Amino acid sequence: MRNKEEAFKSFFIISISLIVAFISNFLIVLILTHNFPPGEYAVYQFSLTFLTFFTIFSNVGLSTTIIQQLSAEKDKGSNKIVKLFSEGLKWIILFTLLFSLILFFLSDLFEIFYEMPGLGLVLKFTSLILFTNNIVNYFESVFQGLWNFKLFAISFIFSKVIKVVIVCFILIIDMSLFQIIALFSIASLIQLTVILVFSQIKYKYLSSIFTFKRELTRTLLKFSVFIFLYVFLQNLITNSNQFILAAFVIPAELAHYTIVLWMIVSFSIPAIIFSRFILPYVSHYIQKKGEERGKIQTMYNLIFRYGLLLTIPISFYFLFFSDPLIALIFDPSYYPVSNYLKLYIFFLNINIIDVAGGHFLWASNEPKLVYKLYAVTSFFTITLSLILIPLFYTFGAIISIMIPHSIYTIYSTMLAKKKNKIEFDSNMFSTIFKYIISAFSVILFLYLINLVFQFNLNNIIILISFSGIYFGMFCIIILLLRAVTFTEIKDFINVLKNSISKN
Repeated sequence: MRNKEEAFKSFFIISISLIVAFISNFLIVLILTHNFPPGEYAVYQFSLTFLTFFTIFSNVGLSTTIIQQLSAEKDKGSNKIVKLFSEGLKWIILFTLLFSLILFFLSDLFEIFYEMPGLGLVLKFTSLILFTNNIVNYFESVFQGLWNFKLFAISFIFSKVIKVVIVCFILIIDMSLFQIIALFSIASLIQLTVILVFSQIKYKYLSSIFTFKRELTRTLLKFSVFIFLYVFLQNLITNSNQFILAAFVIPAELAHYTIVLWMIVSFSIPAIIFSRFILPYVSHYIQKKGEERGKIQTMYNLIFRYGLLLTIPISFYFLFFSDPLIALIFDPSYYPVSNYLKLYIFFLNINIIDVAGGHFLWASNEPKLVYKLYAVTSFFTITLSLILIPLFYTFGAIISIMIPHSIYTIYSTMLAKKKNKIEFDSNMFSTIFKYIISAFSVILFLYLINLVFQFNLNNIIILISFSGIYFGMFCIIILLLRAVTFTEIKDFINVLKNSISKN
């Protein structure tokens, strides 16, 4: 990051983009689950899992590489920028075309293997989305590398909003799942066309696409391999067991599991924002010495102090309110989601701590160590999945992710702390304990109140009232216990005001 102003600018734009993505995905899930039974919805959600893994293979880490390479260039208008872009785009197109064709021609085999009617046709449309989305994502990475966050946000937000608009057609006319996916693919193709035309007119980016720069290609692909391994292993840990689960359960059960995963990812937005905002600073200060390098410790403690302040109350909230919330949001056929969510929701805290673990090690120039940890974790995740899923099905899938990833997070957090010679704040553990006590006390209070008066939490007015009481009481208790002080709140507000006024 060039300076604090740039950091806060990127922080706000990324935060807004992620919030829009959360709202958009929520609306899509809400509408689709109310219009399609779990068996059909599973086809759509499972196709997204295929899309994720095929995107990883076809992108081979080039999108992240181009951000790093372009960010390092001081002259954003130089001819080298055009050459970097063109060289990366050429390989993105080739790899994406290859894996899109592989997905297209294997789609029917996947449908037969998983005995999931309609999966083959949906995956054929998904192969087109893979081709267009991957190239669009590459352009969005270029915009980030050039510090043009507005263009990134416009493109990113547009793709989310247009999907919501398409899904909303169901509320007006009858549409099949195949028609919706087809419209998604057409919309992504239109978005790609607009970006290509815009980029060529404004930046002349496509002028060098048909040239071949051996040295430049070697530089890009060499760095991209490391990014690819990191992202691949990360997704192997969190998403690979869906392919195993789908072979042992009916599509409806797979739909319940994927919804829980989606909810966990959605509520992990604080972890994503923390990592994208804080870690560039870590990468910067890790090169410094003395007092400047000491700022890493401040950031490390910041993750625990404020990250867990967000996730701990959310975890306890869903433990108590998951039944009425699932009943309110989803069709009755999706009620089993609540049982899985109660078990999986505390994984939110692991996700935020992981920012101080593997993500922190990566930012502090320890990629090889992260690869080793991820490789071991992914091996145990798959092994546990193969053992537990045939025995306990969806619960087995959840446990096979939670146990290895939790062990990895705790160990990587300790390593990051040790290697960077970081010390916890003197009151860190007491502060975290206060968060837990505050959330647990409020939940216990609401449980006893509801036990005596038997409120109907399925009533939206009562549910909103109880939710307001929960978060309100939690805030009051942590202030009374001085887990958070008014001075910290004022300082945070001042930082936000200053960053907004400067941007």
